[in-house]
Amino acid sequence: MSIYRPRWTPGGAYDDRSAVVLDASQARDAELVEEGTKSTADPDSWFFPAERLAHAFPEWPWAKFRLAYAHLLLEDVDGALDLFEEAQRFAQAPDCACDEWLKQFRAKVEEERQAEDHSWSEPEDGGVIAQFWHPPRDIDVFRCEGSSDAAATAVLLAEWNAYKESLGADTAAKRYARLVAVQSSELEGVFLLGGGSWSNIVRDGVCAEAIDEVVQGPPSGAEGVIKILQDFDNCLESFDPSTTSISHGDVKSIHAQLMRCSRIGYAEFPNEDPIPYLNTVGEYRRRIVTASMDTGDDDDPWRVVHFARHQEVEAHMQTFLRMMNLAQVELEKHDPFALAAWIHFNLAVIHPFTDGNGRVIRILASLPLLKAGLPYINVRPEVKSAYLGTLHKAATDSDLGPLAGLIASEMRESIAWLRTLPG
Repeated sequence: MSIYRPRWTPGGAYDDRSAVVLDASQARDAELVEEGTKSTADPDSWFFPAERLAHAFPEWPWAKFRLAYAHLLLEDVDGALDLFEEAQRFAQAPDCACDEWLKQFRAKVEEERQAEDHSWSEPEDGGVIAQFWHPPRDIDVFRCEGSSDAAATAVLLAEWNAYKESLGADTAAKRYARLVAVQSSELEGVFLLGGGSWSNIVRDGVCAEAIDEVVQGPPSGAEGVIKILQDFDNCLESFDPSTTSISHGDVKSIHAQLMRCSRIGYAEFPNEDPIPYLNTVGEYRRRIVTASMDTGDDDDPWRVVHFARHQEVEAHMQTFLRMMNLAQVELEKHDPFALAAWIHFNLAVIHPFTDGNGRVIRILASLPLLKAGLPYINVRPEVKSAYLGTLHKAATDSDLGPLAGLIASEMRESIAWLRTLPG
C-alpha cells in the first residue's frame, strides 16, 4: 500500500464524531468530507468543508485528520504532515496503526526533502544549471545599459498624464488596473480568455457579461475568472504607493489578497483532466522551487534556473527588504525604471512563494514608478519569452538595462492600447 495513503484503525480515535455537536451546516460538511475521504476523489470539492470543520473545532481529531488527508491529496505534503501530527496530539487514545504509518510517512517526507536539496545543486535527468543562485545584490552592483533616461521617462509620464486628462484620472487608473489584472494573470497561465474579453473587462469592469470565452482557466469557468480578477483589482486598489517601508507582513498580505480565490490551483496536461493542487497563501514557501529554460531544441539538456533554498527565503527577504526600504528613501538617486528592474530582479531570484510570485513581484517593483507618477508594471503575455530573457540577462551579466527598458516599453504599449478603447 502506498505510503501516501494514510492508515488508521476503523472505529478508532480518528473516526470518533461523538466529541462535538454539529449544526445542520456543519453536519452537511461532515458528510461531504466523509464521502470524500472514502473515495479520495476530487479533494478540491471537500477541502473547504474539511477546513471549516477543523477551524470550528480546532482540537477535534476527526476533522484535523481529514483536513490533513485533503492537504496530502492536494500535493501539500508539508502541510499534511503538520496536520497529521496535530491530530495525533489531540487524539484521546493511541492508534497503533496510524502511529506506525505516520512514523513511516514522516521518514518518507524527510527523505524526499533531502533528495530535493540534493537535486537543487545536482539536477536530475541530465539537467544543467543555466542560472545559478545569487543572494540579493545592491543596485550599484548592476549596470543599466540602454535603459530609459530622464528625458524618455518624462515623455512617458506626459503620455500617461495626457491619457488621464482625456478620460479622467479615476477612470484611467481603473482601466489600467483592470488591464494589469487580466494580462498579468494570462502571463502566468492563470487563465486564458478569448473573443473581446480583454476590451470588455477593461472598459466595462469585471462582470460575467464582459467575458466572451474562457479558453483555459479554473473549472468554475467565468465565475472563477471573475473572482480572481476581483481579488487582483482589490489588491491594487488597497496598495499604498506612498509607503517607504515594506515588511514581511506587507509582502505576505499582498500575496494573500491576490491568491484569496486561488488557493486551489489546477495543473493542465494535454489530454488529461486538470489536476488540483493546494497553494500556500500568505506564507513563504516550504520547499525547493526551480524553473526551466526552454531552448526550443528537444535534444538540449534540461536547463535549470535556481531560486533561493526554501530554508533561507525568510533571511534573504529580510536582507532585501532592508535594502529596498533604504532605496525608497533615496529615490532621487536612481531612475525609477532602473529601480523597478532592480527590485523585480532580486525578488524574482528569491522567489518567496510557491505560486503567485510574478504577480506579487510586479506590484512591489512598481513602487518607484508609482512614486514618480507612473502606473503599475504591466507585461503582455506575448512578450513573455523576451521578459524572461531580460531577467536572465540581469542574472548572468549584471545588466538591468534590458529589463528596465522592457518595463518602460510595455508601459508605453499598455497606454497606447488603452487609448484605442472608446470612452
